Amino acid sequence: MPATVICALDPNHRAEAVIATGRALARRRALRVRYAHVAPLPLAHAATPGIGVAPAATPPGGFDQVLRRAREGAAAVLRDLGVPDGDAAPLAGEPAVELGRLAREEEAALLVVGSRGRGAVAGALLGSVSRRVALDPACPVLVARADALPDAPGPVVCALDVDDQRCDLVAAHAARLASHLGRELLLVHVVQTLRGAAGAGPATAVVLDRASTEERQRARQALDRIARRLGVTGAAREVLEGPAVATLL
Repeated sequence: MPATVICALDPNHRAEAVIATGRALARRRALRVRYAHVAPLPLAHAATPGIGVAPAATPPGGFDQVLRRAREGAAAVLRDLGVPDGDAAPLAGEPAVELGRLAREEEAALLVVGSRGRGAVAGALLGSVSRRVALDPACPVLVARADALPDAPGPVVCALDVDDQRCDLVAAHAARLASHLGRELLLVHVVQTLRGAAGAGPATAVVLDRASTEERQRARQALDRIARRLGVTGAAREVLEGPAVATLL
């Protein structure tokens, strides 16, 4: 079975950007593309079959018929988006769970999902489904924004928390993606702003400035070590300062 890129499609959440990004990445790596849509189950059937299911809501065919109808609805959504039946993966259930299961079954190289765009809170960097899928270790996840330009010449930006033990894994995925795309790799760490605290006197300001400088130096050294461990010493490294989400966007 050829390696697969899975595009998780929702007509309300950047489907066009997901399709364009998934196809561009698959084309560069000669991978197969599958397009998935997850139809939700009625609330009475969202739990494990037979547990908490309202008998009055169960049709003659039972849970299997509910599941079949939901998958038929998912297939119709994919057809409306122009997806050939042979490339379609109509699913039903809880989106993050079903997408993770499909990624494992396909041994997917990448899962591409849409985002809801920018928001005022940190959680708006990803929608709830995108965020849950990104935490699943089934395969690397790429979040495509509406204005995604998969053929743009910019670098692959890898945002790292240098205190997180998974840094090397995240950076390794980003390095492989950059290599496949023929792009530069940029490793980034964001330091929480310490300078200019409200109400700080001169002495306090000096202490905060020194702490901020030391933290930036520590982060830079950590990025250098990550680059050496992964053999990507040519990757650019940058330490930024400010609110993490706004700074990265």
